[in-house]
Amino acid sequence: GRPAAGANRTYVTGPSGCVAWRYSHRPVVRSDVGFSDCLKLRGSWGRLCNDHVSDYLFQQTINLNSGNYSFVNVLSTGATPGRIANPYIGWETTEQTNGGVDLEMFGSKLSFTGDVYNKQTSGILLAVPISTLVGQTAPTQNAAAVSNVGWEGAGNWRSNVEPFN
Repeated sequence: GRPAAGANRTYVTGPSGCVAWRYSHRPVVRSDVGFSDCLKLRGSWGRLCNDHVSDYLFQQTINLNSGNYSFVNVLSTGATPGRIANPYIGWETTEQTNGGVDLEMFGSKLSFTGDVYNKQTSGILLAVPISTLVGQTAPTQNAAAVSNVGWEGAGNWRSNVEPFN
């Protein structure tokens, strides 16, 4: 664990897994599907947590020598409250799911690879603004999320041109 999160959120896990299935290596497929030389389906899922989080964000801070006050007609240096404590702060978490296909056809001359992905990041750390009348720095909070969804693909044709073998 790290002192980067509140007492109940010190430890995190980052599980992940992947699976692939080469469909074209099945004997029944080789005899029935003549145009496909290779077909592979892929999938993966994983969760990770951001370790670039400042330590002790869950604790209150005190700013020393930051405030002056009068004590028996003498100007004295004092301390003022700093950042407000947030005992519920946790880790930023990213969860990603991917799926893909690899396909080769016509004697491996034509190949295609395609992927779809869904990446969700939650609990992004932000210092949400508070009124200056409070007189303290805003606590860091898990206050934002980002979604990244998309696809990508690539195709390739491999063939020799006689003069350039």
